[in-house]
Parts: sequence; C-alpha cells; structure tokens
Amino acid sequence: MAGEIKLKGFKEVAKTLKALPHKIMQNALRGGLRAGSKVFAQQMKFNINTRTGRLARSVRFYARVDNYTKLMTGKARVGTGKGGDPKAFYAHMVEFGTKAHKIQVRSPGVKALKGTNRRSVDHPGSAPRRFATLAFSISKSAALAKVQQYIRMRLKTKHGIDVPDPEAATEGRP
Repeated sequence: MAGEIKLKGFKEVAKTLKALPHKIMQNALRGGLRAGSKVFAQQMKFNINTRTGRLARSVRFYARVDNYTKLMTGKARVGTGKGGDPKAFYAHMVEFGTKAHKIQVRSPGVKALKGTNRRSVDHPGSAPRRFATLAFSISKSAALAKVQQYIRMRLKTKHGIDVPDPEAATEGRP
C-alpha cells in the first residue's frame, strides 16, 4: 500500500523508550527525529531543480517539542522562516505551482520592472514541481529506519542499554 510503512523492531524501541527516565527518552527521541528529518532534508535538496541554489540552501531540519500538544516532532523545512533565507520566499510556488497572473510595480518610486520598460507583466504561471512531496514519498521508510537506528545506537553507547535488532536476527534465515 502507498500510505503504509512496515518497519520491524520499532515496537521494541518504543517499549524500551517508555521504560526509561523522561530526560533520557526525550534526548534519544530528539536525536532520532533529527536524524530522520535530515534524511528528508537531503532528499528535498536533491529534488530541487535549481538555477541559483537559493531554495536548496534554505532547506533545514530540526526536532522539538510542540508547546501546545507537548508532542516531539521532527521537521524538514524549506524557504523563509527561522534560519531560512528571506529571499527564498517562493518555495510554496515551486511546490504547488502558480496560476497565470499579472505582476505590477507597486512602489511609486520604481519606474519599471527589472529588465523591462513596463510597469506590469503578464506571467503565464508555472506547473507544480513537487520536490517536498516527492522527498516524503521516496524517503519515508529510510527516515524511519534512521530514527530507529539512531535511538538504538544512542541507548547502547550512552546508557549501555541494548535493544535487539530483529532485522539483524533474521538476516541469516532463508
């Protein structure tokens, strides 16, 4: 199915996390979500067809606790906003496309649009180029596996807790 991801061993990781003290669980989960978000961010950068590179450079990722819901989330963002490039305001226009529209000079001191001697131009619109949606479709399984891998590694190296990996146990079987 297109909307379903099957990842073996995540139940064991979740069970282990719930048994840990809150601070250890939160730190391991935050790092895991950052690792998974980084996978999405890298795929988005790869999918962006670039001329200037501004949009690809504005891709960033992070994990944090939502103040309202108290849930921890990992995000990959592109465009303006905290840490983004204010000149990469057009990310949504690339992702979803635009309709045909008129571009007009709004400032009274500006005499013409850049590169023309006119005060308005008819823009034909643009087709959507789904770089973010495609990144999610392509890398969702890899991102979840990265989250799981990071949490296992963190618990083992920092806290000496070994969560068995069912993938490693089933590799030798036919």
